[in-house]
Amino acid sequence: NEEVGSRICEVTFEGRHGRPPVVLWYPEVALEMVKPPSTLLEAMQKLDTAEAELSRLRGDLQAVRKDEAMRQQEWMATAQIGK
Repeated sequence: NEEVGSRICEVTFEGRHGRPPVVLWYPEVALEMVKPPSTLLEAMQKLDTAEAELSRLRGDLQAVRKDEAMRQQEWMATAQIGK
């Protein structure tokens, strides 16, 4: 029997290997909040740090590529003048 006015919660299980997430709905009373293991929290923090570093390095790489393209254009212009 369903309680009158019971709240419903959406629980999303992220998809893996290109599959879409699975979304399920549960009565709030059926759910229990569980603190994630400390090792999982540490791994998530390391992932966040690594993603931030990756983003920074990608920006650096793009800047270097742009600088190198400018140098090549200058070199080609100089080579054309020298002919």
